[in-house]
Amino acid sequence: MAGLGVGKVWLHSRTRDKAEALAAHARTLGVEAQVAESVALVLPRVSMVVTVTSSRSPVLPDLDSGLWRDDHFIAAVGAFRPDMCELPPALCHAAADSGRLLADTLFGIEDEAGDLLQAGIGWADVQPFETAILQADAIRARAGSPLLFKSVGYALWDLAACVLASGG
Repeated sequence: MAGLGVGKVWLHSRTRDKAEALAAHARTLGVEAQVAESVALVLPRVSMVVTVTSSRSPVLPDLDSGLWRDDHFIAAVGAFRPDMCELPPALCHAAADSGRLLADTLFGIEDEAGDLLQAGIGWADVQPFETAILQADAIRARAGSPLLFKSVGYALWDLAACVLASGG
């Protein structure tokens, strides 16, 4: 909410009680939060999707569902082990093929990003965030898939955020 100015969210979980608890907490922070019965019902209303799961199978619809738009942004920040997978393979391949597959860093992700490993994505098709920033306009202009950002939780980014938050 603070970083992106998001004021409204829909939450979905395999465990409804957990989604309800998170929605209640979000409301205490001033965010309008609702629990969605399914991801498919919410995708037409949003432009950003964030996944934070330890799932072993995709939690999002595949590209052939007809629900994805080029203006969708997916931040996939779960599935941090090779046996985990949040994203369907065709969605990963479409992002890679259209030059819209980004990662926070390639260090560690090559061994940990279950979504990309299971989809058989070539690492040459994944752009690290630091180089993608220089090509941001060109990447946004490309079509053919949602813009996909994959992270597995690189600890140095956490440290950098802590330094910035502390004013250091």
